[in-house]
Amino acid sequence: MSIHKLWNFIKIFEKEEYADQFISGHLYLNRLSFFRDLESQEGKQDASEAVSLWMQPGDVEVNLTLSGAGNIKITSKDLGGPISIDYGYHADLHVLCLYAIHTYGFEEIYGEINEGRAGELQRQVMIDDRCCKLGQFAVITQAIKFRKMLRGVLQNRRQWFRDGLVRYYDEDIFSGCFAPHDAPFYKQKRFSYQKEYRFCLQTDTCGNEPLTINIGSIDHICKKVDTAALNSIFTLQRICST
Repeated sequence: MSIHKLWNFIKIFEKEEYADQFISGHLYLNRLSFFRDLESQEGKQDASEAVSLWMQPGDVEVNLTLSGAGNIKITSKDLGGPISIDYGYHADLHVLCLYAIHTYGFEEIYGEINEGRAGELQRQVMIDDRCCKLGQFAVITQAIKFRKMLRGVLQNRRQWFRDGLVRYYDEDIFSGCFAPHDAPFYKQKRFSYQKEYRFCLQTDTCGNEPLTINIGSIDHICKKVDTAALNSIFTLQRICST
């Protein structure tokens, strides 16, 4: 069975000083509520973050009994679009979002690949231009080594955390629910170009304050580049260059 193989993480920053802080090992984790509550910012704002239930109007029928008003039935005719429900505690999760260079169906990428397969492989590692608009500076890290460093620090905190690739659902078709521990790892397909890998940490605190975690310098496993150069870096012969 084919699996997703991680190669690199990419973190994009608007300011070079933020990129340098990341390289020094100071990771900045916003609350999940930060992304829900942002004013409209393409690629960042997502009011549907970590919904636990997403139902199409045709799959919804609600019966309410209200004192003095009797029974009220709500059907698809009364709804202008899908309905959603989320767990309130997800808003307080601290989240680190990364772009993941990963491939599927290419367990080994060494030696020659026929033209058709090479085209598919190149498609999988190409970075969408919309991601490059998120900032001028990008830090490319070796995914497995970075993940090991961060997981080690998070394990020492003895708090619940989870990491993994984000999965994307079709918000115009999908109707169903997600398990509580899975909900933060599902996003709508309009964000699929971001190919996100995320770390979620529960600190048992509430509020809007972000969290900074120091994992130690990662300068030995990363490279800082201009985002405009990303796709020229990730060609087939250089996919493992960092």
